[in-house]
Amino acid sequence: LSLYRNGQKAGNVPRDKLSTKISGLAVDTEYTFHLVLRTSAGTYPSEKLTVRTHKMTDLSGITITPGPMPAQLRDSLAETVHRIGAKLIDQ
Repeated sequence: LSLYRNGQKAGNVPRDKLSTKISGLAVDTEYTFHLVLRTSAGTYPSEKLTVRTHKMTDLSGITITPGPMPAQLRDSLAETVHRIGAKLIDQ
């Protein structure tokens, strides 16, 4: 199962997963995605889906994973992340 972004192959969805991550997307930019399934019975493209990435003023739905840091700094980051509508997870 291959993922395409703006007509170019962006990667594969692992066989044992129902989702995949994609990086390198610009802020406040429109992208068109679709999937292509290749099997011994043929090639099957999905419908195309056009989406727009977040603006820096709207971070709802964004997850931040900061990695190890001192507790005081992490608490400050958690407060800021909450204020901008994102969420913070440790894993």
